[in-house]
Amino acid sequence: MFGDDEFQGAMFQAMSFLDFNLSPHHVETWRTEASGLHEWFTDHESPKDNPKPPAFEKPLFVDSGGFKLMNSRTFGEHPEEGGEENDWGIYTNPRSILDLQYDYGADMLATLDYPIPPGLADDEKYERVEKSIDSAVECLRLLEEDEKYADWDPTVYAALHGHSHDEVGYYVSKLLERTNYEDSLDGFAVGSLVPLRSGKIEMLVDIVQGATMAIPPNRRDEFALHVFGIGGQLAPLIAALGVDSYDSSTYVQAAQHQDFINPKDGKKTNATELTADEWNCDCPACEELTDVGVADMKEVFAADRSYKPVEIKRDGETRSYMKSDFYALIAHHNFHVFQREVNEVRDAIMDGSLHTLLTERADKTRILVPDSLALRADGPNFVRWFQKDSTLRKTLLLTALSYDRPCSTMMDH
Repeated sequence: MFGDDEFQGAMFQAMSFLDFNLSPHHVETWRTEASGLHEWFTDHESPKDNPKPPAFEKPLFVDSGGFKLMNSRTFGEHPEEGGEENDWGIYTNPRSILDLQYDYGADMLATLDYPIPPGLADDEKYERVEKSIDSAVECLRLLEEDEKYADWDPTVYAALHGHSHDEVGYYVSKLLERTNYEDSLDGFAVGSLVPLRSGKIEMLVDIVQGATMAIPPNRRDEFALHVFGIGGQLAPLIAALGVDSYDSSTYVQAAQHQDFINPKDGKKTNATELTADEWNCDCPACEELTDVGVADMKEVFAADRSYKPVEIKRDGETRSYMKSDFYALIAHHNFHVFQREVNEVRDAIMDGSLHTLLTERADKTRILVPDSLALRADGPNFVRWFQKDSTLRKTLLLTALSYDRPCSTMMDH
């Protein structure tokens, strides 16, 4: 993936080590013996006899891990703030999470946030909004005043949450009012939107518009806007809302279930149902699959072997595969499906046809889009946002990055 010309950057969740049952010792060793994820994912041995994986050189966006922190009894307040000490030495406060992002070598980061899932009581919701604002203010202060971070200049997004136009607008306006270092703030990252992807599009539109409209008009070119976990077929819509970037792990999640995402309609086809005659995709991953053979993939997945090579005899040759070879190949294909969506949006922005693309996609997905939003999509100010000479001023897809070192998708055959 790292060597793919379409790969633009990666999103990493700061607390994702919890998904791999790593001990505090292993996490601490990793944090101190590597100078960040770029080094961790570069210059390591490839499995089997695969070619050496390319270096990880694109931007790394590290989220604070707010959702995992909210669902954990281990990582509470720092002992000096009344909390209990834990073996990881990681706590739910801006400094602790910023230290973690610093160790990861983040090029871009989101401030520590306190997510607000649907159904949360109003008093708890408002308390979390205030804590998220305070956290962003403190993060900006630490980055400017603490000498530890003097050699680090990450792009900083304030992570914000809200269930309405007004709630999100309140967050943006209050943050800009409270911080003494607003020039160090590069953008806003809107969270708690994933539950709205299906069936609550109007609410999603309302929230994202609340963020953009709360920024003073004379400053809207100064701040980038990221949305967490929203994209795919919604890419034209969120672009029309003024979103510069988004992240996605859907391509990996689908691959974990052996599902290929169809580039024509977005529907999923399981590997067990795939036929070489009917599957027509020209992405690099599928070109590789054509060389390897769909039959080989199915036989490997059907084998009762995990984490061990599976030998396939075909045409007088014996080929050896790991199941992970094909999981990686499917994920690589799905990534290209999402990236083509991004490229289509970019092209539409530059040639002034985003209105048409948005309308076509809305008809196909049965999403109702306000006329005012569709008209804005071809406006000169909107197009100007995406013509700025900046990696942030374009529709950017950040792919999910796992704590595990990635395997090369080049297979030994």
